Amino acid sequence: MKFDFARELYNKLSPDEWSLCSRYIEKAQGYYDQDRDSEARECLLDAIAVFKANGEYSAANKIEYYLRFC
Repeated sequence: MKFDFARELYNKLSPDEWSLCSRYIEKAQGYYDQDRDSEARECLLDAIAVFKANGEYSAANKIEYYLRFC
């Protein structure tokens, strides 16, 4: 059974944080579900970069935790 980190992040991020990077997180989840872990990891790294560029370091740290699954 695969881990649903998109749902976990949805619950952990604020609505503004989620709206900023939900497309990257959902795309990462889709790749992860298809056993395309390297692509999933790249999407999560993109989300982290967007958060850091917007000064949202706490949100970036929340996503970094889930890199271990990909």
